[in-house]
Amino acid sequence: FAAGAARIGVYKFTDVLSAPGAEPFGLLRADLTPRPAFTAYATMTHLLAGFTAATTEENEAYYVVTFTQPEQVVRVLWARGAADVTVRLPARAPRAT
Repeated sequence: FAAGAARIGVYKFTDVLSAPGAEPFGLLRADLTPRPAFTAYATMTHLLAGFTAATTEENEAYYVVTFTQPEQVVRVLWARGAADVTVRLPARAPRAT
């Protein structure tokens, strides 16, 4: 969204394994049990619901996408490599819990 996408879609909701050795890509297995990606996707859609703006930041060590909502800011961060990364984020309050 920060790059200008109007919407996203999930291509494979369930696995359909038609050939031996085929790779599963669905959010649900062929027997409709959830894969870890299903839980991650559900969490993401809950936490990012209602955002009004998104911005991106990247450097040599990590990426950050900041989603602004009316009452809060949600940041999604991931490392660009396998090394541990320390990230400093601005505080919006004197304390956090």
